[in-house]
Amino acid sequence: MIRSAHSVVVMLLLVAGSGADVSTVHTFDVASSAPAVGGVWVHPHDQHTTIGEDGVLVLEADAHGGGIADVSQVQFTTDWGGWHVLCAEPALPDGNSRYSCTWNMKQSGVPIGQEVAVSFDVYGNDGSKNLAPNGIHYVRWGFSCVTGPGGTCGGY
Repeated sequence: MIRSAHSVVVMLLLVAGSGADVSTVHTFDVASSAPAVGGVWVHPHDQHTTIGEDGVLVLEADAHGGGIADVSQVQFTTDWGGWHVLCAEPALPDGNSRYSCTWNMKQSGVPIGQEVAVSFDVYGNDGSKNLAPNGIHYVRWGFSCVTGPGGTCGGY
């Protein structure tokens, strides 16, 4: 985690008639933190997504350094059978920030219609990391659903 110092100016107004100065200005140094690396989802863009019958999911993220560190690796992960890494993608050449990973949910044994959590983590060359910088997304495969009057989708 990278820390940078900032100053905050606080003006205290005292009750008139207390015999004290009407206003006093104090300056405090406070630390703020910002991750050295981060990123945003490209695909799936929506937090909940359904993919086709072939079960092939292409995960994509734009990862970036924070000016302090460069990206050394992006890991795409899933919580299918416990959290584990699907793909670990090394740093890309200068100017490239789009990382991708292809996962066949069907061949991995994910049941049709089962919602699975996916995420990506960004690692910096300075040892920093940002886990799920743009949140966890949820994907299911195998069908498209038009919800009926009862609010169900073929039993799923």
